[in-house]
Amino acid sequence: MVENCNTENLYNLVIKSLKEVANMDAFEIAMKLICVGVDGAAILQGHRNGICIIIQIIVAPYLIPIHCMAHRLNLAYKIISVHDDVAKIEDLVCELYSYLMNSSKRFI
Repeated sequence: MVENCNTENLYNLVIKSLKEVANMDAFEIAMKLICVGVDGAAILQGHRNGICIIIQIIVAPYLIPIHCMAHRLNLAYKIISVHDDVAKIEDLVCELYSYLMNSSKRFI
């Protein structure tokens, strides 16, 4: 259990998990850990002290951090959801989904 959620503790937890759970040694981690998807939190994706950068510098030089597309979509939706037109489209999509999910033709 991690008491403090800081970069050092998170780094140690990730490396320990990769070594113990995935049975990877340092060389395998360096060669196989090439991409990681994270949300935009600074502790994960910070340009200087983020866990992805620390892992890239210390362990896995080929690591490519990617901002999770689901999180990006959610952030974008939060920005545009204040407009009335977007709310109308969302209601229409929800009604269409409900209609299609309850269609008697689906159950034949």
